[in-house]
Amino acid sequence: MLLRILIAAAALLLLPAAAHADSIVFVKDGDVWVSGPDGSGQRALTSDGTPDSPYRSPSQADDGTVAASFADGIRLLARDGRVIRELDPPPLTNSVSHAMDGVPVDVAISPDGRKLAYTFVNASCPPGASCGARAATGYVTATGDPLPGNLYLSNPNWVDNTRTLLFGGYLHQVNSHDQGAAEEVHWFDDQDIQGEGYESTDLGDGELSRAGDRLALVRGYGDGTHIMWFTTNGPPPALPSMACMTGKLEGLHGPTWAPDGQSLAWGEPDGVWIKPAALDCTVQPALVIPGGSEPDWGPAGVGVATKPALKAAATKKRVKLSVRCATACTVDAKLLRKGRRIASRRVTLGAAGTAKLTLKPRKRLKGRLTVRATVTLADGSSTRLTKAVRVSSR
Repeated sequence: MLLRILIAAAALLLLPAAAHADSIVFVKDGDVWVSGPDGSGQRALTSDGTPDSPYRSPSQADDGTVAASFADGIRLLARDGRVIRELDPPPLTNSVSHAMDGVPVDVAISPDGRKLAYTFVNASCPPGASCGARAATGYVTATGDPLPGNLYLSNPNWVDNTRTLLFGGYLHQVNSHDQGAAEEVHWFDDQDIQGEGYESTDLGDGELSRAGDRLALVRGYGDGTHIMWFTTNGPPPALPSMACMTGKLEGLHGPTWAPDGQSLAWGEPDGVWIKPAALDCTVQPALVIPGGSEPDWGPAGVGVATKPALKAAATKKRVKLSVRCATACTVDAKLLRKGRRIASRRVTLGAAGTAKLTLKPRKRLKGRLTVRATVTLADGSSTRLTKAVRVSSR
């Protein structure tokens, strides 16, 4: 049995409050959903998933953009469920040099929303090699351009915007990879943690906390499956120290950390469970999203991001403007007189906030002017904002 709740109400009191800005995306009835970390505010982002063609492996960028496997491709979804883009990830090559294509079984979007990692798995019996399932993971930009990397690993998870955590089975279980590097770095295997004289098994399907100080992994197979989590003692090759584990249950999957690294969520056959105060092994988990699976926890809120807002004020020497972004964005602003550009400025925000810009032309200002700002989000979508300003002749 797992670490089950003794009193459900008491456990729920410890869960992250609905007021928190973060959220969990997950699959339910074949579609992608989003909810608060306490299960509140659940809403579907898609409606075309079916038992024969479900969405798989959703993950979310910091700005709330969701990437998920669908049919033979990857869909990028806005927070309101709008399809931003459909990608057909390039074929990969497996460990016996055979081409791989088809359904991406694992998809992960980078925190900045600019890159995707994806995995193909095919079963084959090549001449001169053993029969079995072989995996390969590659990278692509959020606009569909291939990136370097063809690794014989699976279950990619982004550690930051350039590094992934991946898994490779026997004697190659936990690995990290810097995007663009020729090879991954092997970190550790189950036998390194358990030591001599202990029956080792496989480790996979894991995630590092954002601070890099905690690591959660799925251990074992079938009815011997359980989730273990650790505190790290530095980057590879330093081995982590085990903190807690669940009991054994077939169907455990997808451990994912809260943005602050204090709580851990995972999937079970009956839904998504959350364990608050993850390093306190006595605190019981709770079922917060019945029927959900494949959870991914991120810092974006449940709600739909609001449209960027533009404010501007003019004097005879300059125009000051501010653009409020609900997510990370780049603002390209221009000051126009009779359609002709007389000043411009660009500002990039790494997170939600207000971009402040000053447009200062060479000559003094007068009369009617136009401010035009193009706001581009990390997923590549853009919005053009226009505002008229007038400078008094006094």
